[in-house]
Amino acid sequence: MPDDQEAAQGMKVACYATVYQDRMLMNAFSDPFDLNSLHPAQIEAIEWFSGTTQTPPEYTTRRATCGLLIIHTRR
Repeated sequence: MPDDQEAAQGMKVACYATVYQDRMLMNAFSDPFDLNSLHPAQIEAIEWFSGTTQTPPEYTTRRATCGLLIIHTRR
């Protein structure tokens, strides 16, 4: 739940970012993704996009209204 200041800045209640890991959608149907499921040593890079206007074309969907997190893992 956002506090008063966060709500004034536009934070939505229970609005979770869309998460992709290695091009695979990880949180269908607005469920939150548990970042603790990944060990930091597994992560190569992380990209964050706060809105659909910044999102790369291959990830552009109407689902990403609360932001988009792209995780690239080490191979």
